[in-house]
Amino acid sequence: MQSQQIQQQELSYVSAPCGSGKTYSTIHHIATFGELLKKRTIIVSPSIALSEQTAQLLKSMGVENTHLINSNLTNSVQADILRTIKANLDKPNLVLCITYAAFSLLPYIPRRETFDLLVDDIFNADSYFEPCIPHYHRLLTEHLEVEEVKYNPELYKVKAKESMAAVLNHQQDRKIAPG
Repeated sequence: MQSQQIQQQELSYVSAPCGSGKTYSTIHHIATFGELLKKRTIIVSPSIALSEQTAQLLKSMGVENTHLINSNLTNSVQADILRTIKANLDKPNLVLCITYAAFSLLPYIPRRETFDLLVDDIFNADSYFEPCIPHYHRLLTEHLEVEEVKYNPELYKVKAKESMAAVLNHQQDRKIAPG
């Protein structure tokens, strides 16, 4: 069922040189047609500065239901994003401006089928992002075991329990589960 839903979703992209107006054109489209089309949009930006600039431009173009959520404004980014979405599900032209980091922490998006997702400036696929252990240590530690090394009683070997693969698969499924 999930794979059928994913396959039915539309994917569009714009490829153009840096500075050619891709973000501005998209913002202008949202400001012009968003309320008419009753669109809700999540704009994901690579930085807080770009997210703030996007929100500011949307508001200057008259998109009043624009929400900017980032770690400079709140200590509970994930909770505030979900709270804002749930509080505005019945309102057209909701625009939520967040960063890649905030988006990656979302466990789900309530009624995600009613949202358009705009990822501004796709990051390099070959970039390495170090995992944030405080966010995921619970997932790791309960699925690791320590084993004494036979030839040296001062050394221990840490290895994954067999259930580790199941947990990682479950977490991935939660990321794409409909809200």
